[in-house]
Amino acid sequence: YSVVGFDDGLAIIIFGFSAAMATSLLTSEASGASASIWPGMFSALKEIGLSLLVGTVVGFAFCNLIRFVRDKRDMIVLSFGAVLVVIGCSQQWHLSLILTNMVVGFILINTRRKELVDKVSSQLIMVMPLLFILFFSLAGAHLNLASLPSLGVIGLVYIAARSIGLVGGARVGGMFGNVDDNVKKYVGMGILSQAGVAIGLALIVKHDFAAIGTAHADKIGVSVITTITATCIFFELVGPVLTKIALTKAGETNV
Repeated sequence: YSVVGFDDGLAIIIFGFSAAMATSLLTSEASGASASIWPGMFSALKEIGLSLLVGTVVGFAFCNLIRFVRDKRDMIVLSFGAVLVVIGCSQQWHLSLILTNMVVGFILINTRRKELVDKVSSQLIMVMPLLFILFFSLAGAHLNLASLPSLGVIGLVYIAARSIGLVGGARVGGMFGNVDDNVKKYVGMGILSQAGVAIGLALIVKHDFAAIGTAHADKIGVSVITTITATCIFFELVGPVLTKIALTKAGETNV
């Protein structure tokens, strides 16, 4: 669980720089100006820094307010209020929606007692199934079956590279971290499932690249969302099965 959380946070930061540089290059291509990645680098650095700052400020404000809430139902109201504030600030100042909201959760879990965190989580879990359905319905609406044949080698290489990176990286990390042998052997197999953050970032790419207004940028945006959505289907079919196998081999189940 910790590996996945850290992986998502690092992925968002890397994505911020990559997307900003790509946007800068595509914008330069559209205008005919000389291409340079440095404006994109500075823009990404500013976006990530402000996202961390806003997330921290809203996170501490939320943590201080949630202490005075006694009714569990009001915790949902306050939680969604914090999310809406973050969304508004992110849209106004062009920040990372995902990273800013992740920082709010990071502040909550690292500065408040477990009892309070559990109370907030227990209420949010009640509405999460609906939010997941809406999110994946939105993602599925961007999967154009006619575009799948064009993926070809890209999709296969992505699946292979992601699998090797997760399984191999987890094993190497376990070796350096001197963790239990079961963790080294099976944690990589247990984290192959892919969904939320990857699809969210792919949707951002499609939206931002479409705003550039060139055929090249639009084609890249469509390719990204198609690749991620299609491979997510594959990993969500294979991932849970491999997770069960990993847990069983590690002796962490009762079967």
